[in-house]
Amino acid sequence: IVVLVVNAHEADGRDTSWLWDVPFETLPCHSVIAAGERRFDLGVRLGYAGITHTTVRDPLTALAELPAGPVQVIANYSAFRQLHHHLTASRRRGARG
Repeated sequence: IVVLVVNAHEADGRDTSWLWDVPFETLPCHSVIAAGERRFDLGVRLGYAGITHTTVRDPLTALAELPAGPVQVIANYSAFRQLHHHLTASRRRGARG
């Protein structure tokens, strides 16, 4: 399973046309989840690449609902920072509880 997360904050650049330069057609996976603020742009690109995917607003929700097993998360800058922040905070809360 691959979870792709794309935002378009100032640090990322607001233009997501670069998605058309990514060779998604070569993804060797069967399950792809498009998430993040620009999930619909990502979903359109995946559709043109012939990649069956699910579109989910919140990547954390997507991760929580996945079955056990390996997951690859690919995210751009601000999306990765958000995920890292939330997962680290969650881990800290779990260690205290």
